[in-house]
Amino acid sequence: MSPNSHRGGRWAMLWALGQFGAQAAAALLSFYLVARAVGPASYADYVIGLAITALAQCFGLAIFREPVVQTRHIDALQLASMAKVSVLWSLMLAGVTSALTWVWFQFSAGSAVVQYVVFLLSTRLFLDGVTAVPLASKARTLDIKLQAIASMLGSAATVSVVYISVRANLGVVGLALGQLVGQFVQSSIALYFLKFDWLWSNRIDTDIVKVLGPKSISVVSWQLIDYVNGSLDRLFISARLPAAQIGVYGFGKRLNDIVFETIGGGLGMVCLPIFSRANEDAQLLREGFVRWIGHVAFFVVPLLGWLFVVADDLILLLFGASWLSAVDIYRVFLVLGVIQAFGVVQAALIRGMGKSGVWTKYLLTQAVGNVAVVFAFSGFTGFVLALAIVAKTYLIWGYSVLLVCRLLAMRVASYGRLVAGPIFAMLFSAALAWFVCAHWQKFQGLEFISISLVLYVAFYLTLSWFVNRRAMLAAFKSLRGKS
Repeated sequence: MSPNSHRGGRWAMLWALGQFGAQAAAALLSFYLVARAVGPASYADYVIGLAITALAQCFGLAIFREPVVQTRHIDALQLASMAKVSVLWSLMLAGVTSALTWVWFQFSAGSAVVQYVVFLLSTRLFLDGVTAVPLASKARTLDIKLQAIASMLGSAATVSVVYISVRANLGVVGLALGQLVGQFVQSSIALYFLKFDWLWSNRIDTDIVKVLGPKSISVVSWQLIDYVNGSLDRLFISARLPAAQIGVYGFGKRLNDIVFETIGGGLGMVCLPIFSRANEDAQLLREGFVRWIGHVAFFVVPLLGWLFVVADDLILLLFGASWLSAVDIYRVFLVLGVIQAFGVVQAALIRGMGKSGVWTKYLLTQAVGNVAVVFAFSGFTGFVLALAIVAKTYLIWGYSVLLVCRLLAMRVASYGRLVAGPIFAMLFSAALAWFVCAHWQKFQGLEFISISLVLYVAFYLTLSWFVNRRAMLAAFKSLRGKS
């Protein structure tokens, strides 16, 4: 790749991290405000509503966005055609989801709060679908500045609405309302600055729909399978566990998702177009994959390790004592986050190479294992279910490593060397920081969080210099734009 491509990728990554970082901050602040106002039992309504709309989301958003990013040659009329189809499809999807949820709850004893949450999040789904294709056309060239700025302003609007909603005692409904308003602000800004003559044009290129249709079907397939892996557990426990346990389980998992969506969203937004553009050059693909896996191992893995150390004090400080029961579940899902981060780069590589079917097969393998685990363990406590899901995922994850190494003609041992050093440095640094802070001076609360962070970073950088020096230097060179 050319130097300009590297600079473009670096700036795109910074904008992407800014966008998803703002979203994570908004989600964390919203969690803080709502968790202080409601307990685990009330939060269970949001968990169920989120699981329902996540199923609808499998048929929206990326099924138009991703094929546009992956397609090498596409003209303005074809983009306009896909954009109009996306708007109509998203409108239908939001309406059907809300209607089916209403009908379902007419014949069940479900909470009305869940219906409100589903309606608000479904409307948000429609708004996202309106701008999906225009923004994807920008992402094809790594031009994501507008999307990042719009998202940051939308995140600010989300927090503001959630704050007002909490003061008005709307509970978890305010959390969904904040997300809807934030998406409205984001979509409005994007549409204002984008050229959207496509919205008024009567011309539709039916051929492009036929061309991208198979890709959309492939995306739906792996997103449905991904739903089984990521949200089926919450849907199942809603019928088997008390509301308080549902809320605690959903809270611990969602808290981990905030970090993962920031990292994974930014990585996926940048890596997919990069790998798609280089999909005919095996050498470039291999070099790019090694580079991005090295960055994930050096930057992301230690963050998850530090969060594992401070989980008790962090949750107590931010959300209060009523949520301490979610600490163990949160820590279990942080362990899962390590391979989730690697999985984002692997998924971008496979899909960028046009091998979506290969990724679908891997996700299907995970889904079969996930269904078995959920059926077997959903009647147990949330902690036991979380442990079973993480153990299953690690066992099957090795299959994806074999797939990637086979596609890149890369030795598994070479992949292992990429991640072994950072993981060792993370584990040892976490143990040292926790031992010093917890047993030497007995620090607590914000004092523990602050001092452990300083010690952790110092330990990690020192150990990385000895066990992972090459990747460490490459990571810092990339930050300075000298890669």
